Amino acid sequence: GELLALLSSLAGAGMLTYSSKHVENIGPMALSASQAAVSAVLSFLFAFLFEDFHALADTTPVGWACVAYLAIACTCIAYMLQNIALKHVSATFVSLAFCAEPIFTAIAAYFMLREILSLSGIIGAVLIMVGICIASLLPADTSEAENPDEPGSQTEGQ
Repeated sequence: GELLALLSSLAGAGMLTYSSKHVENIGPMALSASQAAVSAVLSFLFAFLFEDFHALADTTPVGWACVAYLAIACTCIAYMLQNIALKHVSATFVSLAFCAEPIFTAIAAYFMLREILSLSGIIGAVLIMVGICIASLLPADTSEAENPDEPGSQTEGQ
């Protein structure tokens, strides 16, 4: 499970990086369509490799409705809203918001299913929030140190 979680995190980070770099050039709708298409192709490929296709005949209309809802709402619309937001918000902020996703899931599970976090779960949630707060308070971009040769830099005239 840990390996799949790590691979999922890496894929999510790669997708955010790609999206933030190309959303301006491609546009959020075209980018969302290409991301949904890649998701569909990969999903069909893995379904073909790992699933039992005889079970498809036994799937009820409610099951297909759930699949359609997940494909449309949780993939197509989610990619679209994320890419529109990436035009206005930095990828760093979005990735920090994604870090809080397990906390929001735990809160929703508490209200919807009456699940209670263990002490280690609460400590983990606090650590995640502290990490997000620290990361958001750090300077936005430390790689662009001031160039002493540029006009207007603080070292000019010293």
